[in-house]
Parts: sequence; structure tokens; C-alpha cells
Amino acid sequence: MTFTRKSILIFTVKLFLSFTVLSVVFYLNLKTLVNFFMPLVESFLRHYSSEIELISIAANDKAGGIKLDYSFKIIKQLTGLSLPLIETVSRSISAAIIVIPYIIFYSLLFSWPGLTVKKRVLAALVFFPILSGFYVLDSVVTIISSIEIYTRSMLRGIKVDHSFLSEALLSTSHFFNNGGRQFMAVLMFAVVALPFRRTSHMIPVFLRRKLRGSANRNDSCPCGSGKKYKNCCG
Repeated sequence: MTFTRKSILIFTVKLFLSFTVLSVVFYLNLKTLVNFFMPLVESFLRHYSSEIELISIAANDKAGGIKLDYSFKIIKQLTGLSLPLIETVSRSISAAIIVIPYIIFYSLLFSWPGLTVKKRVLAALVFFPILSGFYVLDSVVTIISSIEIYTRSMLRGIKVDHSFLSEALLSTSHFFNNGGRQFMAVLMFAVVALPFRRTSHMIPVFLRRKLRGSANRNDSCPCGSGKKYKNCCG
């Protein structure tokens, strides 16, 4: 597949249009998507730790968009204290940031050159469960990390042993909130692009010349584009 100024311009325009349309579609259906995955997210939150007890979680319309509102009861047994520290914490996050990987992935998929409609549809169906799994993971990590950060700020100056899992969740949350969501979306698209892209540039030059010498003009293109040989990109 050869990239020219024209093909790059067409790709850029398609990418912009796809991103805009998908952003509107996801924004209009955001609450439905959040509620669809809510039982799974809630299940993970309830079984995370005995020190963090979920009280409630819900998607609500607020100024600025859909918000995930949640409340937890924090139960911390501190060294030297006979009674545990119990605190109720209520927080919220924007639901829109968690669907960013969907928008980026499908924008690239629908605008990338060299993919047939059949391959785009197949990749969209195959990766929807994977993106959905990432959505649930992102939601759980972001919510628990916000509670963990609050707890640590509340216990500043008190020596507390933090579990490996809580440290891992904080690191993961930091990654997601600093470009990690975008990176993961592009990475997942790259996984799609490798097996589904046109492969003419992967065919050795000497083999392409041999194919040109023996192929009929109306034969299928050896690059896998689905075109006839006379219109082949390779």
C-alpha cells in the first residue's frame, strides 16, 4: 500500500468525520452504554476488598454530561487502634472519558485505507468484546483508585501498609489518565491492522515481478485487496 499526499488527505478527512460522528453517537447513547455494563462493574467493586464496601453507584445526568456517582464505606484497621477507622466517601467521574478507546478504535477502523467493508465489519465485531472488557477494567480501576487516593490523603502522616494490588491499581490509573486510554485504543487497532491490512508490500519484489509476468489482467490481485490484477496496488 503506497501512501501519497492524496491518500493521506483522504484518510485525514475520513478520520475527522468518523471521530466526529462516533463522538456524537456515543455521547447520545452514553447512559445506555454505562447502564449496560453497570452490573459487571458493580460486581467487581463489591468483591474488591473487605476494606472498601460499595454503598451505591449510578449514572446520572449532570452539568457537563453523564457522571458516574458512587459511594463507599472505608473500613481501615490501623495499628495501635482498637477500633477500625470508618469513613463514608462519595465521589463521581465523567463517564465520557471511559469510552474514549471505543471512539478512537472505531474512527481508525472506519477510515483506514486498504480495508474492505467485510474486513472492517469483522474487525468491529471481533474487537467489541475486547473493548468492552477494557471499558469494565478502566471503570473499576478509575473508581477504586479515586477512593484509594482519598483514603491515603486522609491518613497522611500515619504509617499504613499498602497492598501490592492497591499500588498496581494506582499505577494503572495513572497510566490510563495520562494517555494510556488513547495508547491502548491505537495498540488494539494495530493488532487489527496487521492481519487485515493489504499485504502487497510484504511480498518480495522478485515474487511480485514473477506474478506480474504470469498473471492474467483479470485475475485477482495478489496483494489481497479484492481488485482485479490490472488495477492491483502491488
